[in-house]
Order: sequence, then C-alpha cells, then structure tokens
Amino acid sequence: MAETDRQDVAIVTGAARGIGLAIVHAFVRAGWNVGMIDRDKAELAVSVADIKSNCATRVEAVAADLALADEATRAVSELAELFGGVTALVNNAGGSADTPLSFDDVSPDDLERVLADNVKATFFCCQAALPWLRAREGTCIVNLSAISGRAGTELLSAQYSAAKAGVIGFTRNLARQLGPSGIRVNSVAPGFTISGERVERAWQRHDTEAVLRQIPLRRRAKTDEIASAVLYLASPASSYVSGAVLDVNGGFFSL
Repeated sequence: MAETDRQDVAIVTGAARGIGLAIVHAFVRAGWNVGMIDRDKAELAVSVADIKSNCATRVEAVAADLALADEATRAVSELAELFGGVTALVNNAGGSADTPLSFDDVSPDDLERVLADNVKATFFCCQAALPWLRAREGTCIVNLSAISGRAGTELLSAQYSAAKAGVIGFTRNLARQLGPSGIRVNSVAPGFTISGERVERAWQRHDTEAVLRQIPLRRRAKTDEIASAVLYLASPASSYVSGAVLDVNGGFFSL
C-alpha cells in the first residue's frame, strides 16, 4: 500500500471507559483503525465488542498494565504489528488510583502508584511506539495531562498534580527531541469532566456549586469534548502544532 493510501491507526491507552473510550469513538467516527489498551481485561472486552458491532473500521484490543515497561512494550508492539503501523499514540491511561486527597495521608506507595500509572506508563508507551512512529510520515503523540497539572485545585491530590505536571514537562521535552523526525508531540489538559461513576462519587464529596462558579462556562466537560481536542491534535489540521498544551476546561485555567 502506498503511503498516500495508508489507513491511519491510533493506539489509545486507558481505553475501556470514560475519556479513553470517548477518544476511541471519535477516531472510529473519523475513519481511523484503533488499537485499545487497558488494564481492566473484562471491561475492555465489553467495550471493544460494543464498538465492533457499530463501526466500519477495524478495532483491536490488548489488556496490559502499562506501568510495567515490558507490558507496555508488548501491548503497543502487538497492536502495531496487527495494524502494520501506528499514526497516533494517545496516552490516556492514568488517574489518581484512589489514593488519599489529603497530602498528610499520602504514603510513599501512594505516590509511586500515581507516578507509575501516569508518568511511567506514558513514558514506556512512547518508547515502545517510537520505531513505528518513525516509520511513517505525519505521525504524532497526544498525552493526556489534567487541569491539576496546570493549576492548583483542592479537588485533586498533590500526587496527581505532580504526575500530570510531569506529563506536560515530558511532552514539551519530547516534542523537541522528536520534531526533527517529523513526529509531533502535544498534550490535552482536561478540566473537570463527567467521565464515570468513580469520578462522579469524588465530585459529589465537594461543594460542587462553588467549583462550578470558578468555571466561566459554569459546567463540566463532556467526554466527547475532550475527545474532539485529542482528534484535532492527531489530525492534519494541527500539522504545525507541537509541544503545545491544549486546555479544555471551560475557561477555568488558561495561559
């Protein structure tokens, strides 16, 4: 197949639910083939079966713990080989791993879990995908950070803020290193998003009306609004955008 006739392929991590699943749907609607990776094998199987029943493109899934370098390499390589290449790597896997919100209560193990799930997983997947990204023209990486990596908020933990700020620093450094190879690297930093039962439970523990008053648009994001930003950064429409952090937070924070 000629390079101009290739089928674009996105690999999306943390893809079984929430923002990750919305990102998969966005790519499928845009006509991309998609590889899904998630730690939760059972939920991943349900999600991929549902998508396959309603789409015209190819969707494959691999379960893996991306905080482990060997697992990340295995999962990314398996999907890249199935599709014969990678156009976009979307590092969405992460989260706060249900660790304490109060800084006083955070243990060394809590910190390690959050850094591993967010920073290490992103780092390892980028390393695993790099040979495949270099083999094509017009490839890119989109890393999911968060508003807490950009601005302080009492709703999110210090360890999560540290991890997501690390993702932003990593993104900017990698954009400089990979730019000469033609690989763009950007980040999306979502604000407060309606993205699942676990997030909803955490949201309800706070004075939500007070938080909404701090958001100029006076509402939380929908998952497909985050997914649209990711798709933009993966598309030719952003062909000269690299090293950027795209804030999708209703105006809560901008720089």
